[in-house]
Amino acid sequence: MGTHRIVSCLAFLLLVGLSLTGATYTPLKPTKSFETSFQVKQPPTLPFEAVQSVVDFPVGGFVARHTHGGPLYAVMTKGSITLWIDGEPERTYYEGESLEEPYRNVSSAGNLGTKPASLLANYLIPVGAQLTVFEPAAPSAAPTSSPPPPGPSSRFQSRMRLDSAPEHYMVRLFLLTYEPSAWMVPERVVVPRLLTVVSGEVTLFSSAGEKKYKAGECWIERPGELSLVSGNLGSEKAVVAVSVVPT
Repeated sequence: MGTHRIVSCLAFLLLVGLSLTGATYTPLKPTKSFETSFQVKQPPTLPFEAVQSVVDFPVGGFVARHTHGGPLYAVMTKGSITLWIDGEPERTYYEGESLEEPYRNVSSAGNLGTKPASLLANYLIPVGAQLTVFEPAAPSAAPTSSPPPPGPSSRFQSRMRLDSAPEHYMVRLFLLTYEPSAWMVPERVVVPRLLTVVSGEVTLFSSAGEKKYKAGECWIERPGELSLVSGNLGSEKAVVAVSVVPT
């Protein structure tokens, strides 16, 4: 067994042992950022999926008029975007601000700023529904030889199926930053959680061994389970997107 794996196993046993015995030692923990909650006013029909993504808008990036298969909840993590929703005034959202796109409302969005923009998004859509449907171009639109503006890009689309939900519930979003040697100790899961690595690498430990998760890879934690020990064994920080639904 290699030295690295021995250290990993010892770390796993130490953290689990301390959590079970109630010892007061506290490891370096991941830090939360951009935490925000939304009341779900238009719950999707059951069963549904929570679809999590980080969406990047380049400078001048624009997404044409569209609808989603369910409500969209998001928080700006970098830069700004301007959102146009039918029946609502134009609004620009900046880093740290949260936004919603209601179900069935036609909207468009663009980065009118001077820096790239990113947002952490969570869609709630019925199983089998399309995530995004674009409006057809108007027949009277004049042809142009200019290339279209660049569109946004999704770094990943992670999905968590939900077969039940309370009558009234919320969605909570945030980022977890694991500095090198940061650890999350086990805890009892009370609400479903979808976690995706945005950057870096996170190692999860269980009685069956360890598994490394890289950017774009996800795992799900279900109520009643004990969450796994997770840590950053690398030399660079790792960032994980977390969606908690329903809460």
